[in-house]
Amino acid sequence: MAVETTIYIKTLTFKAPTYSWDSASGGPLALRINHTARAIEDRTGDAEWATFVAMVDKSLRVSANVRQLKWTIAHGEKGDIVATLESKGSATVTVTLKDMVYEGVSMNQDRAVPGGAEHSWVHENTDGYTMPVT
Repeated sequence: MAVETTIYIKTLTFKAPTYSWDSASGGPLALRINHTARAIEDRTGDAEWATFVAMVDKSLRVSANVRQLKWTIAHGEKGDIVATLESKGSATVTVTLKDMVYEGVSMNQDRAVPGGAEHSWVHENTDGYTMPVT
């Protein structure tokens, strides 16, 4: 698999096209994807290293920073997040995060600096097994 090094987040949509951030709307500033699981390790006898590892309780959490301060997205709204990232030479990479549930927003406006908002989502899987990141 070739490595595509991205340098900009160009566009971000949630429940496309309901909520959309692009250069015309100030653009997205940052995207953070936390795709984790909890490790269960087991050892027996005098084994110093785990001889059994299982990854359980998988979780996907996403946050995105945007320039616009005011938002009225309802808590619990569910939809897909689609991000377009740009690499050197203007090639693009698309990341789709399925079935994300809107958790909330933290907004700030300090004196004499641009305002912003950090939105957060958590994944709700429809069948408990399908990989939510493509």
